[in-house]
Amino acid sequence: MVPSLVPSAGHDADLASLLLSGSLPMLVLECSLLLAAAFVWITIVIKSRQVARWRRAEERLERDISETSAWEEVEERARGDRLAIGAPVLAAMCRATDYPEIVEAVAEREIERQNVRVHGLMTTLSSIGAVAPLAGLFGTVYGIIDAFLRIGTVGSASLAVIAPAIGEALITTGTGLFAAIPAVVGYNVLSKRLDDLLAAVDTAARVWAVRVRVSVERRS
Repeated sequence: MVPSLVPSAGHDADLASLLLSGSLPMLVLECSLLLAAAFVWITIVIKSRQVARWRRAEERLERDISETSAWEEVEERARGDRLAIGAPVLAAMCRATDYPEIVEAVAEREIERQNVRVHGLMTTLSSIGAVAPLAGLFGTVYGIIDAFLRIGTVGSASLAVIAPAIGEALITTGTGLFAAIPAVVGYNVLSKRLDDLLAAVDTAARVWAVRVRVSVERRS
């Protein structure tokens, strides 16, 4: 293990100097955690906007369908909607009207596909929430070992010797928490919103299945 460079006696230590004068492994770890934190916030913003758009599109789709009496118009509306999560589900149900007994199974299969689609990036978000604290803990352990190496090299346990290593370790720990906390909170909040949205689609699909069977019976 390569110990960090000890700042000169007349040099005032601050966050920037600790980061720039730190050892290479710690610098790489800190940069990785900062990138992970940036990814977390970008993902939260993107997914939040997606959920809002999907919810509005779903409400619009259900409103249009409730106002439409002809099933042919419903099918055309579903195939033309590329934003609402329920549109592919409804379109798949429309394609299965020749076999009304499997319409609900077709809907469940399509809902599962949409579940995979809307949860994109969520696995990465949860992984950062789980791994970032451990990475910060690794930084703490590395910093403590670095402090002991400094003591052995300099032969002194003064604050000027061990403070840079301990400070670097604490910065890495804080950076890990900075990435992990919003990742965990964002994952929980977004997962709840997505689950609620998919539950609404599932409930709507059950109503649509009834309308499909009624439409088939009228045709026959």
